[in-house]
Amino acid sequence: MNRHEFDEMERDIAARERNLDRDRARLQNAREACPHKWGETRYTPDHQEAYTTPGDPPGTMGVDWRGPVDVPAKTTKKWTRRCESCGLVQIATRTKKEHVPGKVARTGGQIDVPDFPSAGRR
Repeated sequence: MNRHEFDEMERDIAARERNLDRDRARLQNAREACPHKWGETRYTPDHQEAYTTPGDPPGTMGVDWRGPVDVPAKTTKKWTRRCESCGLVQIATRTKKEHVPGKVARTGGQIDVPDFPSAGRR
């Protein structure tokens, strides 16, 4: 390859990056204007298995020596929903209390529901 071909590839990449930035901005504007018809909310927890860190190797038993450490398993609650119109995916990792009326007067209560971001909610 000669210098001209390298320059041409660099110009092509720069043009594609400009087009990509323009298309991302158009998508963002379209999603902000979307009235959002949310699909089913799904519980999609993140789970990390328990593991043990090995600690310092044998023979390095100084005052700051660290032995193996057991790290417990951890599950992070997470809910996901997708707009059926524009495909925007929202993720909630917190819940909020919401009043639910009962079938008989004065028998309602509160339940935890996912607290999705308010931006774009309609």
